Amino acid sequence: MSVKIRPGTWALSMVIGVASVLPAVGAPEPKAPVTPVKPAPAKPTAPAKVAPAKGTPAPDDARFHQTLGGTNVSANELEYDLKVSQMTFVGAVEILMKDTRITANRTTVQLTKKQTIDWSKSEGNVVIEKTNPDDGSKMVARGPVMEYSETEQKSNLQGGVVVKQSSSRLSQPSVITGSRVDMDLKTHVNVVVRSSGAQAKVHVEPKGEEGKQTPEPVDLTADRIEMNSDTQEYVATGSPVVEKPSGRMQARKIRFTVDEKTNDIRVAYADEDVIFDSTAQNGTVTHATGDHGRFDQNTNEIILEGNVVSNSRKPTEVNPTVMTGDKFVYNRATQKANMYGHAQLVLPDQATEPKASDDAASVGAKDKKNGKDGKPGLKPAPKPEIKKDAQGK
Repeated sequence: MSVKIRPGTWALSMVIGVASVLPAVGAPEPKAPVTPVKPAPAKPTAPAKVAPAKGTPAPDDARFHQTLGGTNVSANELEYDLKVSQMTFVGAVEILMKDTRITANRTTVQLTKKQTIDWSKSEGNVVIEKTNPDDGSKMVARGPVMEYSETEQKSNLQGGVVVKQSSSRLSQPSVITGSRVDMDLKTHVNVVVRSSGAQAKVHVEPKGEEGKQTPEPVDLTADRIEMNSDTQEYVATGSPVVEKPSGRMQARKIRFTVDEKTNDIRVAYADEDVIFDSTAQNGTVTHATGDHGRFDQNTNEIILEGNVVSNSRKPTEVNPTVMTGDKFVYNRATQKANMYGHAQLVLPDQATEPKASDDAASVGAKDKKNGKDGKPGLKPAPKPEIKKDAQGK
């Protein structure tokens, strides 16, 4: 049995109790003398009440209010399915929990035997607002559909999701976009996944520390991004790219932690098919590849390891300086690059016409001694420092 309840109507018990005063089917009706009654004077007709739109709250005294455990729910209408113990709130639904407010056009709630929430589903212009009383940060998430499980302590927001996180550590609210966000309320791990037309994205503008240089904004894109609120760790898979105005890194998997004071990347790790691109202030362009990579904010260094190839070219150069080896270290502040382990170097003037049979160390050796016309050539530029590792490689 399903009953629709609106404010101003009889209580549910009264609606059901009406059946007890109705005559039984087939029972004879008692005959009573008919007394002529004069018609009462007509009363002026009151204007019909127009129900508010589903997204518009009715006046508070005309709304339905319900408390379910520690959750307060209000709406313009309520439908109650007695058979399956489901309550459906319709019209400007508002759900209030500790530190959380949810609004939607429609919310269905499955009740337990103790009349508390088992699960709920909200649809239409869903907005979740959550405030952290410890640090004052606030999260606002929007999407067409939200599902919530009280027993599993999990929730998800589906379909064109936009999440904004404001904090005193951010110069602007961070923005997260994707087709779906899964939230684990126990582990505080949230996962955002891509849509059919675009990757999931996280955009952060750290505020930094007072008196120090403002950190660069950070964009992280991937097919799947996992965020841990407790550890401040991000893990991105599916063609992930982390990008700043001064450079970008891509790989098959990227993970990094965020400094709680500055909200900037502290350490970032990249695994498999790593590509690093950077443009220095003087216009020098660096492109490097390797098996693994990491970025350390404290030392301001990019480190690539395993089958490393680095190409660096100044604005005045036609050809790049090429370095290969086992480990590549690039300091973003000093713009110095060093290669370790089986290191080989090809200078710009050597890279003009390399021979297929020559190795990197000997390419252009003839041109170093003589010019291309056979005459004495210019003295080559000094080689950059190539450090050796602990094994002398």
